Amino acid sequence: MAEDSPTDRFVEFGLLPRNMQVRVPEAKSYFPYFQDRNDNGDDQESETLSVADRAFWYLKNDIPCVFNGQTGIGKTVTAESLAHVLQYHLEEDTASDGHKKNDFLVIPTQEEGSGRYITLPGPLALAELVGIMVDCGGARSDKHGQVPQGSIFFLDEAANLPKRTATSLNKIIQARADGFHTHMGRVNLNWDHYNFILSGNYHDPCPNYNAPFRYRFIWLEFDEPSDDASRAISRYKQQCEEKDGSTGPDDPDIPDQYKIRRLERYDRSPALNDLLTNMGTELYKTLSRYGRNHRNFSANGHSKTKETLERLGYAWHNRKPAGGIYRSFKEEFISGREVDPNMNLADRYFQGPAWRAAPEISHEVTARIKDLYHPSMTRADFRNVLHDILLHPATGLEPVPFNPAVQNFVNGQKAIINEILLNYGENLKRAQP
Repeated sequence: MAEDSPTDRFVEFGLLPRNMQVRVPEAKSYFPYFQDRNDNGDDQESETLSVADRAFWYLKNDIPCVFNGQTGIGKTVTAESLAHVLQYHLEEDTASDGHKKNDFLVIPTQEEGSGRYITLPGPLALAELVGIMVDCGGARSDKHGQVPQGSIFFLDEAANLPKRTATSLNKIIQARADGFHTHMGRVNLNWDHYNFILSGNYHDPCPNYNAPFRYRFIWLEFDEPSDDASRAISRYKQQCEEKDGSTGPDDPDIPDQYKIRRLERYDRSPALNDLLTNMGTELYKTLSRYGRNHRNFSANGHSKTKETLERLGYAWHNRKPAGGIYRSFKEEFISGREVDPNMNLADRYFQGPAWRAAPEISHEVTARIKDLYHPSMTRADFRNVLHDILLHPATGLEPVPFNPAVQNFVNGQKAIINEILLNYGENLKRAQP
């Protein structure tokens, strides 16, 4: 930024205490999110990370998230919880079908006293300004004495966001400089000092956001708690009522299985880095081809490709490798072609160019697969991460339980993800000392 530019002046103006209130959620201002972890007795097929734990890990890696689920299921509570645990400033807003990009960036108003027209920072701009303040080392405390260590913009009811507005936010989500007009002149912020969370019920009818927008986010699916979790929530609420209501996510009264698990960053070995790069590339290529070719076998009736995917689905449900299905697949569909034992999984499914659509998106997706793997994850944990990255953005806007075609598409993707993960699983464990 040039010295004394409109951007410099706007940042300084926005950081004035009268224009920006820092807020780190305190323990007593939220209710901890209780999320089930599936434990079926198998070390690799039991979950050690809940949906909130994965959200924590994604935010630690500065990746924008979508919290998708029914109203009242705990999405806002999770955001408050995570902001408290991370000690992040939380800037909240609620979307409407009339929202435009500029509504998130500036708030036109009249200056008190002079009556002149000014533009205050909007909620998204405020989240970025707090992040700038933190990164510059000048963060001030909120009214409870908490000093933020980062910043989150949380947009609730985001399913109401018009498609055109969502598309217009693409540059900001990608952390690229994007300008807007203020009373000080045109301001350009870099948009790389905050975390972005969209929250909503995307299973209800809503705009069909395009792929570049959807795949900028990791999508987390929030489900109803189990009976055991519901009983634990009731007991916890009773304990809060009997005390002063100030318990937090690390309070001993919360059962261990519902506490947030905090993954920490680690140094990847070169071997693990290469393996994850290959795995990410293979996953994206295979699912990309699967998506483009799905129309060929989604209809009712007999199809050898559909039959093969059904057998893959059976392997997925039983958590076992699909085995000889590939050999028969090659014999039936690639007749006369020499069988190459080194042919990757993408080529075993479909022939043809793999990275047609959007190389930039494919690069981001494969980079996330590499960055978000953690050696302490079980296979079930990493499978959930892969679903958040690859599966849910493709299907999060569809009523999956009620649409057989979409359900078939989802099952096929799950089967492919599971097969590739099983193929790489043992090598992943061995690659990290």
